[in-house]
Amino acid sequence: MLLSVGCSKNQNNEVKKLTLTLSADKATFVADNTDVVTFKVIDQDNKDVSSNVTIKVNNNAINGNTFKTDKAGTYKVVASLDKTVSNEITITAQKSDELEKEKTLVLTSDKASILADGKDKITFTVKKKDGTDITSDPKTKIRVDGVGITGNTYICASAKEYKAIAYYEEEESNELVFQANLAQAIKLEADVIKVNLDDSPKITFKVSDKDGKDITKDSEIFYEEKTLEGNVFAPTSAGDFTFKARYQGNISNIVKITVVAPISNFFIKLDKERFTADGEDIASFMCFDADQNDKDITELVTFEVDGKDIESNYITSRQKKTFLVKAKLKGRTSQPVSITAVDEFEPTSRLYVEDFTGLWCPYCPRYLFMMEDATKESKIVGLALHIDDKWNSPECKKIANKLKVSGYPSIALYRDKFYKQGGDVQTLLTHRKPTTDVGISMKTDVVGEEVVADVKIKATKDMKKIKCVAILFENKLEGWQRNALGQSNGLPNPFKSEHSHVYRTSHGGATFGNPIELTANKTLSQTFKFTMKGDWKKENCGVAILITTEDDKVINAQRANVGSGCGF
Repeated sequence: MLLSVGCSKNQNNEVKKLTLTLSADKATFVADNTDVVTFKVIDQDNKDVSSNVTIKVNNNAINGNTFKTDKAGTYKVVASLDKTVSNEITITAQKSDELEKEKTLVLTSDKASILADGKDKITFTVKKKDGTDITSDPKTKIRVDGVGITGNTYICASAKEYKAIAYYEEEESNELVFQANLAQAIKLEADVIKVNLDDSPKITFKVSDKDGKDITKDSEIFYEEKTLEGNVFAPTSAGDFTFKARYQGNISNIVKITVVAPISNFFIKLDKERFTADGEDIASFMCFDADQNDKDITELVTFEVDGKDIESNYITSRQKKTFLVKAKLKGRTSQPVSITAVDEFEPTSRLYVEDFTGLWCPYCPRYLFMMEDATKESKIVGLALHIDDKWNSPECKKIANKLKVSGYPSIALYRDKFYKQGGDVQTLLTHRKPTTDVGISMKTDVVGEEVVADVKIKATKDMKKIKCVAILFENKLEGWQRNALGQSNGLPNPFKSEHSHVYRTSHGGATFGNPIELTANKTLSQTFKFTMKGDWKKENCGVAILITTEDDKVINAQRANVGSGCGF
């Protein structure tokens, strides 16, 4: 059926003028009456109307949309429908023995494929056999699918294979085939983004299309202009590496991989320099990486006490003596520190800090990093009480109401007063009470599916009308933190941050604890067991113990992550 009108209407009933665009699947073919040229005609709506038009070759109408001949020469082709005529294209038929002989030009391009998005472009270069570049010569013409182009660049909107040939007067180039691919979003992911060179790491990448289909095998992954062989990166040096993926001309998001140098500058911190030689008090130690802003690496090292490795980060003793402690990591050793077991019972006073905060709170980063640093200080016990976010506990709001918290962030000390000074640990420590009458020793571990804290409490005098509070907290939680302090902390709004010492629950739901009584120099032993809920990870948890007055003011506090201990 032939189209009988020269116009069409769009969905808004507006008349659009009929236009015809003619193209050929090749510009040069063999004059052997076998090789066939196929023509295609599309209208103004990009609809294929090849079967509806009349195609003339050298003014002679042909049947259908294919043409072959045994006569060498140049043929001019047009298509028409009623009174509408297409563009004119030129095709060349050559004898097979002349076809290769006459290709005296060399046509190349800067890429083998482009995106069919109407923006990405391929750039052609035309040279003579002797290497002379004639691309910009006005006599040089380039045709793509038989249609002449302007200049030496080409863009397209249809995904398919294209063929280009260059001409210079009577000379002709080779045929250059390139592919136009569909533009689409692709996603690059890595199984880990931060590794330590000490661990001989291997990072595995995955590339997915917009539907989530795995296209890794068909994609190219590259960094710093280097192409990765396969999809596994095994770094040999420290630093930041930026990766992207390419799939059919489409470029993925950026994935940044951080490779940390081997830890070599690490040191030990003691929770105290003296402990009681009673078999109950504990001397604990932590290890930090000085080259990574004093990052806690206690879990990575092995501690050696008097030349013998221990499995934990603490010791007890019934013998008065001085112990020499070292930390070891992959053949490297820290500077030794000494700690002494003595007869005297000397409880250590610790500052108890509560940070009332929330991921939604744009000003809460003011104290976020101070609290991170505070957890590295053995004389501070700090907890983050999240309000109205995904880590919120009803108990946190209960405590906030009791303390009459009026804004966020708010820092409470000993559940007795608010801290309103600078955000640094040394200023915070000036509020620590110099002495205390009660000490807390504890060991915390995972037993089955529970976190269990074995706690010993001891005082220098009789103490009545006091309470003990046991709190489960969790470390290594990741969340997007709102941030209105970008000018001072240099971080975006929001930013992804790791949060530790996040308040989860009190033991038995006793937010403000249960009554206890202490006799001078006698040890009270208690065990607290916590069952995990929801997505809580037991291996990332710890327990904090508070000794409070009858009206809930904190007298002293202690805390220990799972797998560790701490002393009086």
